[in-house]
Amino acid sequence: MAIYKLKDVCTYMEGYVNPPINEKKYFGGNIISWMKVADFNHCGYVKTTTMSLSEEGYKLIKNKKQIFKKGSIVWSKSGSVGLTSILDIDVTANRGVLNIIPKEKILLKYLFYFLCINKSIFEKQSTGAVLKHFYGPNLLNTTIDLPEKKLQQKIIDIIEPFEVLCSSILKQKNCLLNIIKNQKTSEKTVFLKDIVTEKKDKPLNIGQVSAKVLHKRDTFIYNLEKPNTYKTNSFYAERGSLLFCSIRTYLNKFAILPYEADVNGTLYSFKVVSNHTSIICNLLDDKFWELCQQFSKGTKMPVMAKQDLLNKIPLKLVIREITNIWEYLIILNKLIIKAIKIKDKLMKLIIK
Repeated sequence: MAIYKLKDVCTYMEGYVNPPINEKKYFGGNIISWMKVADFNHCGYVKTTTMSLSEEGYKLIKNKKQIFKKGSIVWSKSGSVGLTSILDIDVTANRGVLNIIPKEKILLKYLFYFLCINKSIFEKQSTGAVLKHFYGPNLLNTTIDLPEKKLQQKIIDIIEPFEVLCSSILKQKNCLLNIIKNQKTSEKTVFLKDIVTEKKDKPLNIGQVSAKVLHKRDTFIYNLEKPNTYKTNSFYAERGSLLFCSIRTYLNKFAILPYEADVNGTLYSFKVVSNHTSIICNLLDDKFWELCQQFSKGTKMPVMAKQDLLNKIPLKLVIREITNIWEYLIILNKLIIKAIKIKDKLMKLIIK
């Protein structure tokens, strides 16, 4: 073992590509994926982003270092500080994201694990009352107790099976969602109000869920936030509730709640009474989200009214409902949460 500072074992580059989010000319076209903090993947690898740059957006890239390469580490320094992932695609990013490149002394996976287990420390070092921010150069002054490469690899070999387990669960979930997305639909439609009920109860001071932990067109929630993260504007939602993110509907965020939780008020919560497969099928459809954006009001942070969601968007009904699909997705979600917790505890046990 030897003590180093991170500046001795890695380098970093900040993302400086920041097109105005409301200027459509900079986005679309799939010239290159554009990453922000909301795109971090709790299971390790970033395989896609919610937005991509157009040719106009690509012109904002000033040098090649602002293109973060597949196989490198990305780390969040704003908002949710300390999120860590490995890129499975090339991206460019806004200033909330750092790209971290290991030097010869350290294996990429070992550096990735080290950054993951120290997230809470980095959060405490961040500044800002509402929007947290971490000063990038301070990251390189962090000390690391680094073993020889052979021992690094042995530690990686112990932890990686849990990553494989997480990947296997995700693969199964994605296969199921793909089957649902491609279900044949009938001519008959309903509105959401016809197949859900709504109930708002006082918060119970339990784990919380906000838009931060929801992902684009993903039924899974990968972690609950701590009780009292949001002290106002929250309410209790039961296990299995459908959560719909009412702000920035262009992000296409929804989820099925795997555990009971206190839910932040920017999320609409519903109990699904029937047509579970049909609901998921519509939530995976481009046309559904295009209509949501049409009904959203506001410039910087457009919001969709609950009554518009319930009463104005027709939902196509699938010809064949898949029995118990909702419950099975909940079970898979709980499995991956447990696997992530075990992996995190193991990393903290054997990495200093």
